[in-house]
Amino acid sequence: MFLSTAHAESFGVMYLELLCSGVVGVFTHSEWIDSLLPEYPFRTTAKNVPAMMASIYRDYDRAVEYLRREAVPTIRKTFNIDKSCEALRQLFEE
Repeated sequence: MFLSTAHAESFGVMYLELLCSGVVGVFTHSEWIDSLLPEYPFRTTAKNVPAMMASIYRDYDRAVEYLRREAVPTIRKTFNIDKSCEALRQLFEE
């Protein structure tokens, strides 16, 4: 499990990689994470971080299952490298 309290990120690739590898992340609400992963359930206020982390710790297998079933497929679909490369190719062809 990891915790991110960052208020700003350039893109957050490291966090996406961690999530896709099966590591559950807890994020404090911020504009960048809310836009990057709007449906991700493990986002909270700084005040509620200890309670959320304790809850995940008690049922870590369920949190990991959520990653595998919901978060990882969404991340892979949304941030597909092939789509990104195709968009860049089209941009440079114009």
